[in-house]
Amino acid sequence: MSKEEQQNKNVVPEFPSAVEQGKNLTELIGKFVDQALEGDMELLVDEFEKNRRFCICQACPYYHRASKRCKKCGCFLPPKVKIKVSECPIKKW
Repeated sequence: MSKEEQQNKNVVPEFPSAVEQGKNLTELIGKFVDQALEGDMELLVDEFEKNRRFCICQACPYYHRASKRCKKCGCFLPPKVKIKVSECPIKKW
């Protein structure tokens, strides 16, 4: 392993603060609950849309491969891409 690879391995990825991540999660939960209360019980996207969203995330510079998280919003992407009302923080989906 090169010196640069070793340094990159030891670098902690930059994610939003815990407060910001909490705010993002709270907003998503609010949208999710609003959707259900409005009677739209189709809360999750289909397999095609889930895969489409995740592929977009994987190609994004904010994607952190090791943790499968977004460095922009801090979300764990495998569950986020399934939720119908969730949105990409930089509007890619």
